[in-house]
Amino acid sequence: MPEYDKVDQAKDKRLHSLAKIIAETMSVHGAATELLATQPWDFAAVYYSGIDHFGHAFMRYQSASIAVGVRRRLRDLPTKSSPTAYRYHDAMLGALLGFADENTTVILMSDHGFHPDHLRPGYIPAEPAGPAVEHRHFGIVCMKGPSLRVNEQLFGASLLDICPTI
Repeated sequence: MPEYDKVDQAKDKRLHSLAKIIAETMSVHGAATELLATQPWDFAAVYYSGIDHFGHAFMRYQSASIAVGVRRRLRDLPTKSSPTAYRYHDAMLGALLGFADENTTVILMSDHGFHPDHLRPGYIPAEPAGPAVEHRHFGIVCMKGPSLRVNEQLFGASLLDICPTI
């Protein structure tokens, strides 16, 4: 019997979790764009937690090793391993970039990635930081601005480099 068929659909909280992640992310985005549109600013920082929450909650459903019924039901949800979560966040990034001009320096970064498929841990410690075992140690940083060199690559940057860079 597929895993999803064993779950009482009335008690299944996965779609509720998805709705909560989307609502929280859209609330942050709505507040950020409202402030950028209506208030003078010379510095703005926006933190979206959606991709992280999508990854923790739904990435496992992209794996070929889970039951077909679960994958069929959940495969199109925005997950870390699916382009859907990235398209969702790209659209919000596009809206934010609409407030920036050629004199604005933009930094896009994440502090970590996620382990996909066979690299995902089989056990998550039951402690507040336990889900971090699903993280890859590598994130991403992309920058564009008038005082930055074009087509340069950064190697070995860490979170400790972000504040001095800003």
